[in-house]
Amino acid sequence: MSIIEPEGKTVTRSFRLDKAWHDSLAKIAEERGVSLSSLLEKVCRDYVLFYQWVENLGSIVFSPNTVLEIVNALDEKQLREIAEKVAKSTFKESYMVRGDSLDFETVRFQIKDQMGRYANWFSVIEHETDDHYFYIQHNYGEKWSCFVETYLSSLFRSIAEVDVDTERVDHNILVKIRTGKNN
Repeated sequence: MSIIEPEGKTVTRSFRLDKAWHDSLAKIAEERGVSLSSLLEKVCRDYVLFYQWVENLGSIVFSPNTVLEIVNALDEKQLREIAEKVAKSTFKESYMVRGDSLDFETVRFQIKDQMGRYANWFSVIEHETDDHYFYIQHNYGEKWSCFVETYLSSLFRSIAEVDVDTERVDHNILVKIRTGKNN
């Protein structure tokens, strides 16, 4: 299972670390204004929630410029077709390998943590008021918005069996869960 919620309990562990790694981590912690312990906990959390799956699934990481060159070389019809296809197949395959259920919470985790926090596709704010929606922001242009909008719509529809309404405004996308179909 890849979606792990913290329990609020701590465990003290000791382990050996090469001095060069320790010194480098201590410098990063100081630059970020956090304790070395907090930084190491973040490193462990990030590995468990994301980077182990990058390794296990053989994911390929590109720079934003490389992705933008590929995206900008395609027209919007091609982008929508690709987004629709990969949202269904790739997502199902990767989460089935992880042993996760395919439902609304898994899609939510994918959007907020996997795509938002770790993969840097965009930043996301989730709101649950009378309406449930995700506000997506990025700086990668209109074609990236087209791809992301289609990908997320397909993800909700095919995995969570939830219909959404989307609205694109420049680099922002509003993904609103349709009333009555929300979990």
